[in-house]
Amino acid sequence: MAVKPRLVCGIAFAITITLPFAAAPAPAKGAADAYPNKPIRIIVPYPPGAGTDFTAREIGRALRSAWSRCLDLIRLQ
Repeated sequence: MAVKPRLVCGIAFAITITLPFAAAPAPAKGAADAYPNKPIRIIVPYPPGAGTDFTAREIGRALRSAWSRCLDLIRLQ
């Protein structure tokens, strides 16, 4: 019984496609838990007391309590 060339090509193709995925290392499980590891910065390009500043402070306060992370509010003026 002769081996069909089409079958050999199909098996070789399947091995070529699946081998890199099988050999790839598994992602680290704890890598995403510590992200972000630096304080998050909210940059407000308007002076203090403006409506944008008030909105940024309220959003920062809500995000700080929801994420339990440090947030920095930076005003450029």
